[in-house]
Amino acid sequence: MIGEELESKGQEITQEFLNLRRDSYTKNWRERFCILLNDSL
Repeated sequence: MIGEELESKGQEITQEFLNLRRDSYTKNWRERFCILLNDSL
């Protein structure tokens, strides 16, 4: 029971970490795209 809970919590933490990394990585590209888009208008 405890092992399953720890595994589940580990998976939650891992997924949250990956989501934060993805958002951090894509934020830079989204900002650049918006700048380029605004410059072209």
